Amino acid sequence: MSQLYLYVLVQNGFMTRSDVGQAFSQLRTEIGARLREERERLGASQERVADWFGVQRQSVLLYEGGQRSPLADQLAALHQEGGDAGYVVTGVRRDGEPTTDNREELLQAMAAVDTVCQSMATPLDGKARLKLAYEMLDGVRRAGPVQR
Repeated sequence: MSQLYLYVLVQNGFMTRSDVGQAFSQLRTEIGARLREERERLGASQERVADWFGVQRQSVLLYEGGQRSPLADQLAALHQEGGDAGYVVTGVRRDGEPTTDNREELLQAMAAVDTVCQSMATPLDGKARLKLAYEMLDGVRRAGPVQR
């Protein structure tokens, strides 16, 4: 539940302030659990995440334990390191986001896109290159293994 949603519920009499406190506590707990899941998926220690976030390890413990929530710039740092910050906040993974399972495939697809662009003398910006690489991977997955 978002903060704005909770505010609207209180303003319209559907929740009390006490209920909101409990909801925020639950939200922090869920965010903390997903942060830990992302950290583990990335193979990062709490110390490493603390370095990314510019905080002490104790702060990461508080985030993962649901006592505090990471700030937007810290979530941006997680994203820069390959984490799914949207998932941490919402609990919903975005289709096509790199994971530890397909990061190497994505890098190979990006290299193939770069090779094609160079051979055609057609430069693409980073976003277009990434989109094309994802489309390439999706096409290969849909085609399935080669029958010999």
